[in-house]
Amino acid sequence: IKSDENIDYNLLFKECMDIEHIQPNTDPIDPAETQRVWGQELQRIGNLVMLEGGLNREIGNIYEKKKTCYENSKFHAVKDIYKNEPIGVLNNVFCWKKDNAVKRRIELTKLLWEFLFDEKSIPAEYLNYIQNPAE
Repeated sequence: IKSDENIDYNLLFKECMDIEHIQPNTDPIDPAETQRVWGQELQRIGNLVMLEGGLNREIGNIYEKKKTCYENSKFHAVKDIYKNEPIGVLNNVFCWKKDNAVKRRIELTKLLWEFLFDEKSIPAEYLNYIQNPAE
């Protein structure tokens, strides 16, 4: 595997990677209410992040562990979640909201569009769908 001082290729190709739900799909506090409020947004890219398997197992569904585990990730995209959004536990309330996930989904979709199609902007008809997807 190619060696680069800035990239740990072994991390991507030899270690276990998981897809972590920032807002858990199986919310330990009130799963029915979480499903009602979040709907399909729980499974969309704005609420998902690639995380080292060991860190994901350490978190389980314990909100209080997310911040430490995200900060210990080797991925900047994971660390940036706490830097860019009001995520955490405040007065026993998890502070990652559906609006945070929607905002992140739109930003990530724009990045993916540029990467996949080598175009700087998403056509209006697609952008409208990205911002207002059908449940």
